[in-house]
Amino acid sequence: MSNDILTPVGRLVSGHPMEMHAVTDDKTKVQKTFADGSPMFNQSVGIAFPKNGTTHWDQTEWGAAIKAAAVAAYPRGEHGMKTFSWKITDGDSTEPNKKMVTPASREGYPGHWVLFASSCFPTPCYHVGKYAPHEVIQNKDEIKRGDYVRL
Repeated sequence: MSNDILTPVGRLVSGHPMEMHAVTDDKTKVQKTFADGSPMFNQSVGIAFPKNGTTHWDQTEWGAAIKAAAVAAYPRGEHGMKTFSWKITDGDSTEPNKKMVTPASREGYPGHWVLFASSCFPTPCYHVGKYAPHEVIQNKDEIKRGDYVRL
């Protein structure tokens, strides 16, 4: 079984795939470091996918693939715990986050499942159909919130 999951096209509603940010400790606000002392950076994105009548994200093709990968990676059932961090938000939810913002109040969230992904490695980005190494997007301004993307 491959660990590669290709999402359908969705709308970029949070973050930017080419912007790296310092990773800081939630309490101390001090930048975290790797074991070798080098500073940690990461990039993150939120991509919204229409619900299309689904009542849970795992009813979608991409959601079922993510769930299957989690079940395989956590065979003792950790994926079934309430505290398991799926990184998928119900865009219609009226439950506020720690900053007291509800998903339903955010632009592009209502009617969608929002998948969040992050990486500490720079992510190469490409225009549709242009996937050769020399065609990697160099100008981060070519991608903006609201654009349609896939992960």
